[in-house]
Amino acid sequence: RGEDKYTDESDPVESVEQRMKKQVDKWKEENKDDLRDDMRDYAERCVKSEREAKENAKKDSQDDEMSDSEVPPPLENEPQTTAGDEKIDNRKLVYEDIWDAAPA
Repeated sequence: RGEDKYTDESDPVESVEQRMKKQVDKWKEENKDDLRDDMRDYAERCVKSEREAKENAKKDSQDDEMSDSEVPPPLENEPQTTAGDEKIDNRKLVYEDIWDAAPA
């Protein structure tokens, strides 16, 4: 091989491996859309949107912290509810016997 005037790249005769590699590369190029991983693309879009949402939430919270200093304190005239005003729910949850079995 040392005496050949052709290198692997410039050899006019293609080996079987080289021809197969060219065919596979050509097929991959022609079927690029079929080979794309749709689920991975979807997952990447979801992760990207979640990151953007977190960044926006951080920016909003920082803006809220800045605007909190400008907002006057809440009024104290608001009616306050006490524990006695709330109704106590003392209902029992009863399950329907769907298998017609006797209670255990």
